[in-house]
Formats: sequence, C-alpha cells, structure tokens
Amino acid sequence: MNRQRELIYDVGTRCVSSTLGRYEAFAPDLPGFRVEMDSEFGAYRQAQQALIEHLASLSAAGKSIPVPQMNGRYLGDKHYAGVVWHFLKVNLGPRKAGTPMVEPVFPDFLEDEFTHLD
Repeated sequence: MNRQRELIYDVGTRCVSSTLGRYEAFAPDLPGFRVEMDSEFGAYRQAQQALIEHLASLSAAGKSIPVPQMNGRYLGDKHYAGVVWHFLKVNLGPRKAGTPMVEPVFPDFLEDEFTHLD
C-alpha cells in the first residue's frame, strides 16, 4: 500500500543584515538549506519552494530525506536569538489531488503575522 509520508520541518527566519535589509530562512534539520531575500516574508515564501528543490536534490543524489530531529530543541539557544519559527509540512509520496507538496502548518497565523506588520 502506497502511503503518504508527512514530515514537519521547523524553518526559522531572521534578519542577516539590517543595513541591507536582508533576511534568511533556514531549517536546523537540513544542513546547507538556506535562502536569503529582501524581506522576512519573501525568505519564508522562497523557503517553501526551495525546500522541495533541496529534498529532490538529496533524493536524486541517492541520499535519504532527513527526518526532523530538532523540533523545539533549539529554543533558548542563544545562537537562535531573534529567530521567528515557522513549521512546514512536507507531503512525500502519493498525494490527494490538490494537496501541495509543502504547506504551512498554521497558514492563518502566518498570513496574519506578515500582513499586520507596523
């Protein structure tokens, strides 16, 4: 039986250069996964697409898809100070029609978070 496999990755966004207005998105469970954009929302949105490409490149290289291990373990770690955390669910394997490969876990919260910035 073909079953859909779901993985939830923690994706952080943070400012990397306040003078240049650059933001990055990264996932602690995916070493080497990082995108940089001109806005926090842009970095987050780009991370959704880049996550698919990153996992596909791992698979194409014959590497296994990392199972999230870091969920919440970095909280309180000074290295991650100033990081806004998001959660992206990756749907691997067969999907129902209309089910995206990568989707936010709390989409309503995210839309509210990024559209009501002062």
